Amino acid sequence: LALGHQCVHDAAEMAFPGVGRAPQQRAARPYKQPRALERGQRADDGGGVARDHAAAVAPDGTVVTVFKHGSSAPMVLNARVRDHATGEWAPAVQISDAESVGEVRIVAGSDGNITVMWSANSGLKAKTFMDSSYWGTTETLETQAYGDELVASPDGGVTAAYGADIAGGNHVVRLLTRPAGSS
Repeated sequence: LALGHQCVHDAAEMAFPGVGRAPQQRAARPYKQPRALERGQRADDGGGVARDHAAAVAPDGTVVTVFKHGSSAPMVLNARVRDHATGEWAPAVQISDAESVGEVRIVAGSDGNITVMWSANSGLKAKTFMDSSYWGTTETLETQAYGDELVASPDGGVTAAYGADIAGGNHVVRLLTRPAGSS
């Protein structure tokens, strides 16, 4: 019986290493204090009002933050980019037309491109920050859209899902995909 018990124990040890043994003590690691956050910087460069912000980080560390800017309607959508190499924030740039801007979505694809999507009076718009260096053109995805969502795809692209009105007052959900590496 003792021999049989040992065989069972050995088989269990092979299948599940460490089962049945007392846990091993790990040496305590010294606690490291995280680096302090930098002092906040105004997104709007000191002029007007900035609100309803969103941000995304590209795989290389480039950060894009977008925010509505202006002191009254219509508000525009501005963006600032933090360079991954220098850590410096570029001045704010206007990425939307001067019209009422609704909800804003932003997502970074694993290909390094950062896409911003927003609703506006003239429809659902999108713009992509390409290769961590420049903005593509503004696209109108739909003239009458609602309930938008923007997600990164595993291949590095971006998929937008949104509701749209079609003839006859019917509502549909549309999906648009930007493959990895394209604008």
